[in-house]
Amino acid sequence: MIEGTVVDAKGEPIDYISVDAFRSGSIELDHPGLTGESRATTFLDGRFSLPVDSGLDYVISFRDGYEYQDYGRPRAIGTFKTEWYDNKADPRGAVPIEIDAGEILQLGQIVLDEANLGSFASAPPPTIAGTPRQGSTLLAVPGQWTPTPDSFHYQWFRDGTPDHSSSDAIFSLRPEHAGSSYSVQITAVKAGYHLGTATSAPVLVPMEDFTSAPPPEIAGRAKVGEVLSVNTGEWAPEAHLLRIEWYRSGVHIRDALGMKTYTLTGRDTGHTITAAVTAYRAGYNALTRVSKATAAVAPGPPDAGLPHIVGSPRVNHVLSISPGTNTRFDLWGYGMGPLRFQWYRSGTLITGAAGDRYKVQPADIGHRLTAKLTATNVGYPPATFTTASTQPALEGTLKSGVVSIGGGTKKVGDKLTARKGTWTSGTKFKYQWYRSGKAIKGATAQTYKLAAADAGKTIKVRVTGSAQGYSTASKYSPSTKAVAKGALALKTPVVTGTKKVGYTLKANPGTWTSGTAFKYQWYKSGKAIKGATAKTYKLTKSDRSRSIKVRVTGSKAGYSSAARYSSSHRIR
Repeated sequence: MIEGTVVDAKGEPIDYISVDAFRSGSIELDHPGLTGESRATTFLDGRFSLPVDSGLDYVISFRDGYEYQDYGRPRAIGTFKTEWYDNKADPRGAVPIEIDAGEILQLGQIVLDEANLGSFASAPPPTIAGTPRQGSTLLAVPGQWTPTPDSFHYQWFRDGTPDHSSSDAIFSLRPEHAGSSYSVQITAVKAGYHLGTATSAPVLVPMEDFTSAPPPEIAGRAKVGEVLSVNTGEWAPEAHLLRIEWYRSGVHIRDALGMKTYTLTGRDTGHTITAAVTAYRAGYNALTRVSKATAAVAPGPPDAGLPHIVGSPRVNHVLSISPGTNTRFDLWGYGMGPLRFQWYRSGTLITGAAGDRYKVQPADIGHRLTAKLTATNVGYPPATFTTASTQPALEGTLKSGVVSIGGGTKKVGDKLTARKGTWTSGTKFKYQWYRSGKAIKGATAQTYKLAAADAGKTIKVRVTGSAQGYSTASKYSPSTKAVAKGALALKTPVVTGTKKVGYTLKANPGTWTSGTAFKYQWYKSGKAIKGATAKTYKLTKSDRSRSIKVRVTGSKAGYSSAARYSSSHRIR
C-alpha cells in the first residue's frame, strides 16, 4: 500500500487527483493517458491510499482528474500539471518504488504546480428574463462570453443568500418567494481556463394583494346575554388563515380572540361592539377589515350585569367569575354579605370546585360549565344566582418540547436516542424513526441502532405526545448528516496446526463484529499462494524452510472492509 497527501504550492489539500501506479518499463508509460495497474483518487483532505502488489517496481503519476461540480471546492478543469514521483514531469525520469510484503509506504506531501490557465476575455453579467411574480418562472440569460465556455452553472440568490430551489437556468417562483429579491450568479467552465463568474442585477418579486376583501358583518341583537356572530365574507383569492378579534368601544376583548361568536355580558352594557378580520395567505400582504359597530349594548333581563364566567373553556385554562356591572355585595338588595361559589358541569355539581376560580379538567370536554353564587346575610334568607353557561369545553393545547437526536457518532452500529424535550406533565410518548424521509418499519422505540441500510442516508425521529384532555401533538427532530459506514471490531488472526510439510494449517480469525464474513489468502515468504484462499492450507514440499502466514479480510453490509495478517511461521 502506498499512501500520501497531495497539496498545492500553499500547502492546501487537493481533491480529485488521480494517482496511478505503473509497472516500471510497462507499455502504459508510452501512453500517459492510460490508466495504471492500480488507481486511487484523493479525498477532500488530499489523502490517497494506493493498493499495489509487493515485490515489484512501480512509478507513480499524479494527474488532475477533476470535473467541475457545484459543491465542495470548485476549481477550473486542468488546474494542476501532471507530475511523476518524485517531482518529475516525464515518466522516464520517475523514481521507481518497490513495496515489501505488508508494507505501507508513506510518500508524505506531494506538491503539484498549477498549470498556466487562460482567462475569459469577456464575461458579461447575466440578465434575468421573465415576469418576477409568484407562479411565473425566471430565466437566467448568460450573455456572450469570449471564448465560448464549455458549460455554465447557476446559483440563485434570495436576498443575497443562496437559494437551492433550482440549480439550472430556470427558477420557478412560488408564493413563499414573494417579498424577496432574486439574483443569479453564473459560473463559466472551459478546459484550460480559470473559472469565470458573473452576477446579475437583482429583481424584486412583489407581494400580491387580495382582489376581494369584504368587511365582516355582525349578526345578532346588541343586548346582554345575546350571542353575536361574524360573517367573514368571501375573500379572493381564498385566505389561508382568518384571525378574528372583537372590540368593546375600540378596546380589544382578549377572551374572545379567534372566536366566530361572542356572548354579550354585563361589561358590554352601553358599549358598541366591532369585529376585525385579518386575512393571511402565503405571498400576499396581510389585510385587516373592520365591521360596522353595533348599536350600544342594551341591558338584559332584570339580572343583566350580574356575575358571569370569564375565560376560555379549554382544558388547563382557568375560568373566573366577574362581579358584573352591579356592586358585588348588593346583588339582591340584602346589603353587604359573603358569597359562596359552586361550579357545575352540564348541570351536575363538580366535587371540590367551590371557589371563584376553576381550572378546566379533561372530564369537562364537550360540557357547558356554569357557576352558582349564594349570598347570605344576618336576618335574610339565602339568595342564589347561576351564571350563563360557557361554550362546550375544548381539549387543551399540549405543550411540546424541542426534539433532537443524541448518542453515537452517526455511523452504522451506533445507538441513537430520541431526546423529546419538555412536554406537558403526564404526557405519554410514541416514536417513529425515519430513513431519508421514509418511516423505518418496526423502529418505534425511543432508541434506534443504526443498521446497514442506513449507510449514506439521513435519520430523523418523530415524537408524538398524548395526554388525557389534550389534543395529540407531533414534533420532528432535525435530520442527521448522512450516516457513515461502521468500523469492524478487528482481531489478529492466529494460525494453528503442526508447522510441518504434510500437515494442514488452519486460520482462526478471532472475534470480530458479529455477522462479519471472512475471506482468506495464504502467503509464502510474503507472496500470495495462488488458489490458497480457504480457511485451511495443507503444507507441501515447496513450503519447507519457507515462512507461511495468512491474511484474513472481514466484510459486513454497512461496514468498511478490513484485513489483518497473522504472524509468519517457519515450516519444517
